[in-house]
Amino acid sequence: MSVTQVRQNVRPAMAVAPQTSTERHHEAFSQVAALPQTFSIHPNDTVNFFRARTDNKNVVLRVLKATSSEKQKFLGFASFVSGLGPHPFIPALLGVMSAQSPLVMVVEELQQRDLLGFLWRCRQPSCDMTEKRIFTMAAQVASALDYLHSQNCIHGNVGACSVLVGGDMTAKLWGFGPAHRRRTQGSSTGEDTVTKKWQAPEALAMRPIAKSSDVWSFGILIYEMVTLGDPPFAQVPSSELLQHLQRGSHLKRPDTCSNSLIQVCLHWAA
Repeated sequence: MSVTQVRQNVRPAMAVAPQTSTERHHEAFSQVAALPQTFSIHPNDTVNFFRARTDNKNVVLRVLKATSSEKQKFLGFASFVSGLGPHPFIPALLGVMSAQSPLVMVVEELQQRDLLGFLWRCRQPSCDMTEKRIFTMAAQVASALDYLHSQNCIHGNVGACSVLVGGDMTAKLWGFGPAHRRRTQGSSTGEDTVTKKWQAPEALAMRPIAKSSDVWSFGILIYEMVTLGDPPFAQVPSSELLQHLQRGSHLKRPDTCSNSLIQVCLHWAA
């Protein structure tokens, strides 16, 4: 579906997330443009992404392509995200348009987009990723994880690719696809080969994951932040990672990781 088609089809009336109300009216979306691909937000076989403005703020439109067989999955994911409830460090679901095609999820836009791209940009002299900023952003992700766990939701996809960064450097946890699939398909084992380097040993062994599995992945996220986006276990093939961990091997502490950062992370993980 093209940008023009989205602009023509998206209407002001919007059914909003259940925790607020069933329906309200908004201004028509303006400045609709295809969202550049990032690590965390990119088109696939069923969904396109656009950025737009409404109510004087920037939003991201998650638009279902014209495949009716995916309609229930699309709405199910929207309902899942809505059911998590609002949290300051989870991107806000602003509404769902389901009365007509195309189906659209409206989510707040995070200006800096995914954390991994942000970390790579911080390798330039113009961006300074201080330890204080790492503390702050990691604490925000930890807060979101703690909230999800209080809702009996295991994220299962924690990593820099699943964290979005706002213009004010606020970090918000996204990447709920695997959590939704586990909820709807009844599976609690890791199945994404792309994210194996972030998965806890029990997930690699295809055993049920738990809240502690997210804590393991959170530690990998801290490694990414401290190294400005270095890939974890870069020298270990994904197929050999479980055996690598079972032998007692682990990530080496980066030279830029201070004792105080380690102590704070251990406190968060407790």
